[in-house]
Amino acid sequence: MTLTVLNQATPTLQFSMSWAYAAIPLGTLLLLLNTTAVMIEDRKSTTFERGEAQ
Repeated sequence: MTLTVLNQATPTLQFSMSWAYAAIPLGTLLLLLNTTAVMIEDRKSTTFERGEAQ
């Protein structure tokens, strides 16, 4: 969809609509990276609290 609206401009700001459409998958990617990092950090702290890590 981003490539489809590449030449279409927003009515008020006159920037490419592809930026608006690209924000959705980019935001999703960042959300998944953050979720993964939080899960890894939580797993490390849980393992450390149990005394399993040296």
